[in-house]
Amino acid sequence: MELLVLAIFVLFSVALVLLIHYYRRLFSDGRREYPREELLHIEKYLWKEWQNLVKEDTSASYLGIGIGAVLAFLFSYMGGLYGAHYESYFFHSAILPGLWFLGLPFLREQYFDDIQLSPFVKKLIYEDTPAFFGFTVMFMGKMLMVYGLYHALSFLWILFNYVVCLVLLLYRLSQGEKIEGKLSLRKPDKAEEEGNW
Repeated sequence: MELLVLAIFVLFSVALVLLIHYYRRLFSDGRREYPREELLHIEKYLWKEWQNLVKEDTSASYLGIGIGAVLAFLFSYMGGLYGAHYESYFFHSAILPGLWFLGLPFLREQYFDDIQLSPFVKKLIYEDTPAFFGFTVMFMGKMLMVYGLYHALSFLWILFNYVVCLVLLLYRLSQGEKIEGKLSLRKPDKAEEEGNW
């Protein structure tokens, strides 16, 4: 029962993140009028948002999402080391997603070149948005599941941390969008223009 409720809340969190991200992108494109289809019939647009998340390299992206989700699942149960897992305020909060959000870019900048890893693992670490997405939505779903089934944690605590996770995730998605926009706006140098790659 617990896993079924968790799956429902994780899917709800994924849909909520993609929906908010879609509307943020839609309303920030500078137009004054929007077709009815773009506002109401959003099923295909949500699928496009998901495809933007996983990009061209779907195997690495799905693996990153899976690794992030499994890590979050394991971390959320670590609260059981000190009692019932659903009573842990620390492991059902935005602290661990916040540490990933702030810490991994710093660690990557400081130590990424010194570590001997396979190119595939380096790619997972360097392009960590899918893994961060899986990690954070699993935490979001786990928080809702813990409150919904056990009511052991304060509703305001869950709500506050859920919103913080949502903001961190939306910010990360929008930053990835800006980086891709800068890369696509970059002018090709002479070698690229002449075809000498």
